[in-house]
Amino acid sequence: MYLAQQTINGINHWFIRESYAKDSSLMSRTLFELGPDPGRFIIYPGGHAYYIDEKIGDRLDKLNVSYQADDLDDLFFPFLDPGIKWRLEWVAHRKPQRKPSFQRRKTGSSRPAGHLFDKRRLHFLKYGTMRQGSLNRMPETWLKVLDAKSRDEIEQYFMRMEAQLKPNEFKSYVFVTFDLQRHFSEHFARTTPQMLDPEKMDTCLLREACRLNKSKSFWRGLAVGNYLHPYLVRYIVMYFDHDYAQNGMLDDVIRRFMASRRRYHPPRSIAVKMKHAADIFGTEPAVLKRMNRTELARLFRQRAQKVHPDKGGNHNQFVELTETYHALLRGKS
Repeated sequence: MYLAQQTINGINHWFIRESYAKDSSLMSRTLFELGPDPGRFIIYPGGHAYYIDEKIGDRLDKLNVSYQADDLDDLFFPFLDPGIKWRLEWVAHRKPQRKPSFQRRKTGSSRPAGHLFDKRRLHFLKYGTMRQGSLNRMPETWLKVLDAKSRDEIEQYFMRMEAQLKPNEFKSYVFVTFDLQRHFSEHFARTTPQMLDPEKMDTCLLREACRLNKSKSFWRGLAVGNYLHPYLVRYIVMYFDHDYAQNGMLDDVIRRFMASRRRYHPPRSIAVKMKHAADIFGTEPAVLKRMNRTELARLFRQRAQKVHPDKGGNHNQFVELTETYHALLRGKS
């Protein structure tokens, strides 16, 4: 059994579901609908004691679901009264992990190795890096968390894991998991997507999402209609609603470039006047002021290609351009 979250009319609803084997696929089914407040099924008789509403156990018994009392405790633990949860949390962390049942190992034995999309997600969530050269050497133990799980249960697992990401990691996470760098020939595509053509990247993301949406090997038993599945829509929202981290890979490259020139000393202040900034970017102050973040990033990328030392430009001009870009970016909404 597992806990599933689904947004209905803008409100999060919770369900108890289970994965089960059917023919050659692993399917999922809803066992009990908890609604928007699972905590209402937790009964507090007094003190620090609690138990789960009997109607849930009755429903599971009626469906011939094999479970233990600890299974329900695990599902409802996040919704416990904060005071009781705080007192019991150390016990939950020290509780030994139960071995999966024989039936669960058996249903998982026919499942193929993890999908490449799942591997990319696991790799980023484990290491937080955009470089995935070691993807094909991932330990088998990493993939065990996906064993004997339906596609629905796998996606619910990733939703919980992704909740640990910081907002400034979302866009890089989507860039890596959809392998967007392979659509670009620039040598910096793998590590500094901020300098890539944003319009082309947007198109590539939507194309890859649609392609994955049609992949039968990915969904394996989960029904998908003629629309983008909500499990993929969440990545589109992650991508378009967030920006890359300002202290990300691009800044690391710039800092290493600066450090390699020992005579360079960074200025104490990066404040810049709009007229001077317009001269650096080769445009008018009014035009520069009207630009949004996307348009500014596109102009920066174009100018950087011209003044970068590797392209025959000037080192000092490239540094000044970069500092001015970040100063302007902080003032854009």
